[in-house]
Amino acid sequence: MTWSMLFNAFLFAFFYSQLSKSESRSMQLVFSDKLCINVTHQNVVATVQCYDIDSAFPVVEAHARMYLLDHKLQMNPLRLTNPDDVRGGMLYPSLPQKVTHHIDHHSALAPTRADLMPLLACSKSRSTIPLRSCDSVTGDRPEVTCPVCACSFNTYERLATHVKYAKMAEKKENYPVKGSHLGFEMPDTSRPLTLQEVTDHIERTMSEIVVVVEGIDPQLSGTFQAIQSYKYEDLVFGVDHERCTSVTPDNKIVVDMKKFHRVRCNKIANKNGVKSCTTNTNDGDDKSEKLKRKDQSLLPSPFSSETDGNYDPLAIRYNLGPFLGTNDEPVAGQVLPSDQRLPPQLTSTTTKTKTTKTSVSASPPQRLFGSFGNRRVDREDQERHKVVKIDQQLQTNEEDGLILARIDTHTTPGTNANNNNNINEGGVADEINIDV
Repeated sequence: MTWSMLFNAFLFAFFYSQLSKSESRSMQLVFSDKLCINVTHQNVVATVQCYDIDSAFPVVEAHARMYLLDHKLQMNPLRLTNPDDVRGGMLYPSLPQKVTHHIDHHSALAPTRADLMPLLACSKSRSTIPLRSCDSVTGDRPEVTCPVCACSFNTYERLATHVKYAKMAEKKENYPVKGSHLGFEMPDTSRPLTLQEVTDHIERTMSEIVVVVEGIDPQLSGTFQAIQSYKYEDLVFGVDHERCTSVTPDNKIVVDMKKFHRVRCNKIANKNGVKSCTTNTNDGDDKSEKLKRKDQSLLPSPFSSETDGNYDPLAIRYNLGPFLGTNDEPVAGQVLPSDQRLPPQLTSTTTKTKTTKTSVSASPPQRLFGSFGNRRVDREDQERHKVVKIDQQLQTNEEDGLILARIDTHTTPGTNANNNNNINEGGVADEINIDV
């Protein structure tokens, strides 16, 4: 009897320990295929995207780390600025998040240059502690020291102000030039670290970059790690990740998993004299696919694609005219010119084509918080959402006479997400035919 109870307890503990493992949860944390090294706000940064496709059960206490495996097979930590590793590097991966490392003069990815940052209080060659230059800018620690009086300052601007004031005081007191601030000249720090220098240094010294995202599974309460490795062939320079999130006309957030792995050219880097973008910015897309995407007349999003100073898209609502209202009714209190209210693919054309029913290829598969959804649009949906109101003249397609529209939907409550009859094995929605 006793042995039977012990044996049953052993079996129960064995199967429970196997079922309660959280390693499989890490497979649902997706990383971008490429690690982008580009120029953002005149700073060279390394960026990776991370996304949790099981957004129905968000990861608890997720935080990120980044390491460099150099040619000596030594793991060097890379300090993160987004998310800030001083605050634990916490991130919320239920939406695509960028993990960013600033390649400054303290970074292991930056070359050691004598004229880059002279007079450092703690340089990279003399310190075993990984530092960040942004900590000194915010006043957390001193960065440079005065070689005359050994005073420490956060930035070179403060050091220059100190030297200027000390020179005026010493000149009035008739101090000797030797050994005083009168004989000290500020070093030239106008030549910043360039992307080309970082590229050459990485090509010589880098072996691998490892990104680790650690979190807690909310269902099993177990800790897991998602690890992604990037070798030199996985790095792209002078480009940034393409925006992969959008908002549907019914205010649902959609994540395009194809765009999640794509990259785009950085216009700021090109303006600063950086070499042309890497040729693999859109892997797997040939010229025919690019022309096909260019000719697609897809329904617009209620958010415009305006950009900030770094040409990054901003989610600013704009008026959609006949799609979500009239041009006289601003959506968010901001009235834009008439040529900005409609996206470029929906502007009117003056080509000599007759108005017929045409065909547009289906859009790439899009992930909507962990579930795919599709539905056939009928007349009631057309009247309710006003999403099939296209007034342009479309080019004639000789193959068929149907209009195909992209409808970004989600699985409504009470329905089974697996009953997607129009989803093929590759995850691409079948074409939706709309009679006109």
